[in-house]
Amino acid sequence: MIVLAWVAAAAILLAIELHHVAFFALFASLGCVGGALVAAVRPQLYVGQFAVALVLCALGIWLARPYVSQAFARRHEGNVPRGVHGAFIGSQAVVIDSVTSEPGGHIRFVGENYLALSSDHTVHATGDVVRITAVAGTTFSIESLSNRPIPSNEILNKGAT
Repeated sequence: MIVLAWVAAAAILLAIELHHVAFFALFASLGCVGGALVAAVRPQLYVGQFAVALVLCALGIWLARPYVSQAFARRHEGNVPRGVHGAFIGSQAVVIDSVTSEPGGHIRFVGENYLALSSDHTVHATGDVVRITAVAGTTFSIESLSNRPIPSNEILNKGAT
């Protein structure tokens, strides 16, 4: 029964790792697998299970994590942010569907597509490189990188004369 608890903990930590890609939960998951192996051989040796899990986790984070992180960063385009939402702020993305201050536009960031809104109230055309200014849920707020952003009301009023 305790083996199943260790395996469940490993699976949960692996799922967390797949979402965050910070490589801490990965090694905690490997520690849980070690704890499960000890539990399979000696189910009553609780201290030994926790000790093996802790040692494997610590060694993985201390010895292997730096190399895994570097290898991951080398295999992805551009700058790969660390952590979650806060690390995205200031990063650059590419507009794939025209983005305005109204919902409906999209950007491509680290190989994924996200909803986006213009935080500087300009229209960002497909192909524009923009800066991420905020994240709310799965919607990114962006601003222009150019020195002369075109206000959205100027673009919307061009054909109105």
